[in-house]
Amino acid sequence: MKQGIAITLLSLSCLPGCVGIGPGELERDNLAYGQALGDAWQQQMLLNIVKLRYGESPAFLEVASVINQYSVEGQVGVSAPSWDRPAIAGPPVASVSGRWADRPTITYTPVLGDQFTRSLLTPIRPAALAAMMQSGWPAEFVFGVTVRSINGLSNGTRSALMRDEPDPRFGQLVRDLSAIQRSGHVGIRVERRPDGNAVVLVMAREEPNAIDDVRSRVRRALGLPEGTSEFNLIYGMLPGANNEVAVLSRSVLEILGEFSFGVDVPPEHVVEGRVLAAPDFQGTWVPPTIHIHSGPDRPTDAAVAVPYRKLWFWIDDCDIDSKRHFSFALILVSLAESGDGGEAPLVTVGT
Repeated sequence: MKQGIAITLLSLSCLPGCVGIGPGELERDNLAYGQALGDAWQQQMLLNIVKLRYGESPAFLEVASVINQYSVEGQVGVSAPSWDRPAIAGPPVASVSGRWADRPTITYTPVLGDQFTRSLLTPIRPAALAAMMQSGWPAEFVFGVTVRSINGLSNGTRSALMRDEPDPRFGQLVRDLSAIQRSGHVGIRVERRPDGNAVVLVMAREEPNAIDDVRSRVRRALGLPEGTSEFNLIYGMLPGANNEVAVLSRSVLEILGEFSFGVDVPPEHVVEGRVLAAPDFQGTWVPPTIHIHSGPDRPTDAAVAVPYRKLWFWIDDCDIDSKRHFSFALILVSLAESGDGGEAPLVTVGT
């Protein structure tokens, strides 16, 4: 009897601790759901890149809301049969019951609509390219990924409709731009002009130094007059004036399509016509890409992996370049999803 009463009292003492479950679960849920949402977004992006490799349309699905409800219920009782009739009374009986419920409600929303479609298909604005460089992304990578050509110098494309070999001069140009960027004398300001706001990318003039030859080489590659310190960065295939540099930028969908050519596909899929063979660039400049492996078994050391067509596709966790390029693709699609409104401003770049 004493043992049964002790168990009952112990159960009663545990209930106040269960009542405070809400604050105790907050930190765990915040981290767990945040990690799960991030992993799901990466897997969705990888799957879409692989689908583009196979000529299929991408599809984006976002989590609109996550609502989680917890409930704890407990019941404790003590009964002693026939206490009013001592002659037949039995020992008291203690009972404890409880129930724990975890009810997450997750709402999914397809990412559709005219704004998202336009953002996905519209070439990236020159001002956005300048902002990416200002935030620390190397010019070699930004222009290598987001641009088709600069002043007619082709970056190259593996697309079957626009197949074009990279111009070696393009690679040298973007490497030189990165060298100037690393010099530290680069800034961006916004100016109000009669024709609207202009984003000005300024590379300060310096006394003769180690990058002076690099500046001259950039001017020659772009066809700018010697001594030019600033030029207008515009969207287009060719410049209309000798102080302009025309940038033919890519859309987000086009960028994902270029990345898709980094997917390893089984040779039999090419032979069977399920997918086109990826062109192999042989020059000194090869645009950045994402190396995506494939195989029949689930990888054990992958940064992100997805199943598709009875195969596994993944990015190796030790491939830091591919992981960085993949993160860049995630950022671009997030920007497309939120929309980037406003007209493309004029960008002035000083060399």
